[in-house]
Amino acid sequence: MTYWHVERSPEESCMKDYRPMPPRPEDWMRGPGDRAEVDRAAAEFEVEVRPASIMIEAASAYFEDVDLNPVPWDVAQEAINLGGFYLWVAASLGSRKAAFMLADRIRNHARSETLPEANADFYMNVAEEWDERAEGKADAPRPLRISGLRRRQDSAAAGGHVVIRSIGDPKSSEGGALARRLEGAVGVPLPVRGFIPPEGEIHSVLSREWPWAEHVARHLEDQISVRRVLGSGVHSLKPMLFVGPPGSGKTALAVKVAALLGLYSSVIPVGGASDAAGLAATTRGWSSSRPCGPVMAAVSGGCCDPAIIVDELDKTVSMDGRNGSAAGVLLGMLGNPDTFHDACLLTEVDLSRMLFMATANDLGSVPAPLLDRFSVFVVGRPKAEHFDVVLASMRRKYAAGVGVRAEFLPSFDADEYGALRESFVRNGCSLRQAARDFDYILSEAMKRVSVSAPAMC
Repeated sequence: MTYWHVERSPEESCMKDYRPMPPRPEDWMRGPGDRAEVDRAAAEFEVEVRPASIMIEAASAYFEDVDLNPVPWDVAQEAINLGGFYLWVAASLGSRKAAFMLADRIRNHARSETLPEANADFYMNVAEEWDERAEGKADAPRPLRISGLRRRQDSAAAGGHVVIRSIGDPKSSEGGALARRLEGAVGVPLPVRGFIPPEGEIHSVLSREWPWAEHVARHLEDQISVRRVLGSGVHSLKPMLFVGPPGSGKTALAVKVAALLGLYSSVIPVGGASDAAGLAATTRGWSSSRPCGPVMAAVSGGCCDPAIIVDELDKTVSMDGRNGSAAGVLLGMLGNPDTFHDACLLTEVDLSRMLFMATANDLGSVPAPLLDRFSVFVVGRPKAEHFDVVLASMRRKYAAGVGVRAEFLPSFDADEYGALRESFVRNGCSLRQAARDFDYILSEAMKRVSVSAPAMC
């Protein structure tokens, strides 16, 4: 939060201008998510999923900050949105107390005089759903409901777009079940979540947090500048492939890009899969049948323009694999995004508003026809001079995950800081190893301050 900024210890001075990307109202004023959706959303906002009691306590602290302290309007909104997101996480994972609190927050928002009637109706329905779950009357999430948006179909749901045009063979038992399951998304324009960020914001954030990938920041800023002039949306960006060694932060970079563009992100790991993994649809006739991964991301995010992040693309089987492959399915999605055939829905779906990104350790096993569809960016590991940036990022992420302000974490003494830096350099500047080392050193520092109680950072 912007009002958390304090002077840091020397090794963390690069943190003082950091401004994290906060959740938006639509990230928490919505129906329940399953565990996979909660994990994806938490990763997007760098929040660690903790026990419900801790998440509720953190949410209450955000709300109390706004109620008790005079803060600017934009700062108050960020605090409310983050507190609401913590409640959504805890409620989605089964906390009745969080569900009651979340219903009240959503209902208060729905009663706002500035909210359009159609939107207010939708949010009141969402609040009612949370009340039912809190009272034990609902054991599973309802089908996607966009009743408020149905009233605005004539305006294409405020710039929305239809992803699922229809259900194939709707009179069959499976077709009917799918229609009920996807109620509110079939033939209905889903809203657009992506937006063009202010000039220079993408470059500023990425070059600060990923200085070893500054070329990615420059490319995106240039592409966004063109779209800002033309008035087009972020969906027209060419798919991006980040290639580099393990531990270089490729997947986290892709998630951050999606967040900066306001997109709901879905990470689909395909490494080592013997088939198309979670990317392709599971055909009817199986108990686990479901639409393809991008369609499920649109339904889960309640939007037509999610960011689809295909992780470890180089580790999938070849396109001529016996059971299909993620590479082959992805090529079909990128080749004909507006008329992609979904084997579960038995109809064509429109993926043209979605932003596709992928990661790979090397390009040797990525088929050339698929490679041609991407803008390729080499993302190497950070260098020794980037250690302070990496350390600052890990502190922010840890603090957000446990629901405390970053300055409440203990500062490292010279020996702890030196050990972390030495290990970082010795292990080839791997972010994965650095994260493991950080967790260990921080636990040791916490033991130290519990005894000596030195000044906090």
